[in-house]
Amino acid sequence: MRILVKFAYLGWKYTGFQRGNGSSSVEDAILEAIDTNHLGNGFRSAARTDRGVSAAGNVFSLDTEYRPSRITGILNSQVRDMVFHHYATVPDLFDCRKCLSKQYTYYLDPGAVDVPSFRERLARFQGNHDFSSFCRRDGRNTVRSIDSIEVAAENGLVRADFHSRGFLWNQIRSIVAFAASPDRDLPLDPFDFKGRFPYLWGTDGLFLTDITYENVSFHPSVSRKSRANLSRMAIRNYADHSILRQLAEVSL
Repeated sequence: MRILVKFAYLGWKYTGFQRGNGSSSVEDAILEAIDTNHLGNGFRSAARTDRGVSAAGNVFSLDTEYRPSRITGILNSQVRDMVFHHYATVPDLFDCRKCLSKQYTYYLDPGAVDVPSFRERLARFQGNHDFSSFCRRDGRNTVRSIDSIEVAAENGLVRADFHSRGFLWNQIRSIVAFAASPDRDLPLDPFDFKGRFPYLWGTDGLFLTDITYENVSFHPSVSRKSRANLSRMAIRNYADHSILRQLAEVSL
């Protein structure tokens, strides 16, 4: 049986996401618990976040003979600074990386950006473009489509939501750094910029908010203890408080 598990984590508590990335990556922490408890095989993550980036709704798939609630229960009891909060059962050949949409959310201090200019510049990144100037190239096609970018005020912060089927390495951090830049010499149209834009916005306040799939329904699997862990995670950073608090409320 193949299952999908949604999980939240604090990115700065780990040395990166991908297994083998430093002494303690997100994947290594999950795989250690899976292997120690013989929970299954074929682990595959849906998204690999940049080092320091957190998540409220990343997803992994696992082939297992155990009930999904048992899997999430064991992982919640043994993996630090993570909460495994929803699951779904899918066909055996289901590929968790072929999603309907991914949402990333950036929380920014309103004093760090000129909001009207920031919103206008971000709007120009919507649609289908070659993002080669706004990513770290890793051999993948740099022509991508961003479905929408929404900017709003929330709890004293500026919130920017990005929706797409897939993002490139450092893409969102580069886009935000361009849109928030006070440099008046930058072109109004970001795709008139020549070469690679040299700056990245920091990872504080950046979250992989959610991943959705066509015809897949997730079921909550958060115990009282896990909700308490989630609440403790939520108060450790002002940006975490905003997004993880929402997650805690949805999971009740």
